[in-house]
Amino acid sequence: MLWWAKCFVVGALGGFLGGVFGVGGGIVMVPLLMYAMGLGIHDAKATSLALIFVVSIAGTIQHQRRGAMHVDWPIVLVAGIAAVFASAYGAVLSEKLPKVMMQRLFAALIILVAVRMLATTPSKPQEKPAPTPQPAVEQAH
Repeated sequence: MLWWAKCFVVGALGGFLGGVFGVGGGIVMVPLLMYAMGLGIHDAKATSLALIFVVSIAGTIQHQRRGAMHVDWPIVLVAGIAAVFASAYGAVLSEKLPKVMMQRLFAALIILVAVRMLATTPSKPQEKPAPTPQPAVEQAH
């Protein structure tokens, strides 16, 4: 298969699965990039991070536009700030780990997530507490 055709298939499959399951790419894209495109774990991880940006924006816009699901923007803001710094630290740390260790740690993460998801029943979405009513303030005339 031609290189660009494989790239297209990897992108389409990763994007589709990202849109369906809400995964930006890591759990889907890293294995696709490793086995379909022949990248090593470090290059697949770095390429996946760049692809996550594209896939996540497209999926978020589509979900928000259709009104099918609500994006909780306060969570995005706070978790996003933490994720920016943690991701930068994680990238530096991962560069120091050998390829074999990275691949095994990634596989262990996938297994742990799979076992957890298979062992638990999805819970009902948590409802946000109703806003506390504020006492009326009298205005001076």
